[in-house]
Amino acid sequence: MLSFICLFFPAVMSMWIYERLSKSDLKGKQLAYLFATNTLLVNLGCLLIKKFILHTADAYIFILDTDMNLAVACNYLIMAIACAVFLAVVEVFLVRNVKFTVEDQNHDKA
Repeated sequence: MLSFICLFFPAVMSMWIYERLSKSDLKGKQLAYLFATNTLLVNLGCLLIKKFILHTADAYIFILDTDMNLAVACNYLIMAIACAVFLAVVEVFLVRNVKFTVEDQNHDKA
């Protein structure tokens, strides 16, 4: 149960922060896509921190037949929540300040 909370709760919190900061209400597909993306990015961020900063990537987080150790879960949640908050702020910044446009050059020639 601890491993489930550690892997998925920070993404839910990140989505909540995103909705509060962007003052929007996500619906169906957007919610599912944002949750999947945030879960992937938060856990990837934690794994990169464990690999390159803490040098503990070779240590087991949990084993399939047992749950996480409480100390490992607390340390992972601290990293994951920090990554989730950072990710939500970056997402809101990107949504507000980055615009994508598509130009069709074939249409201009005709």
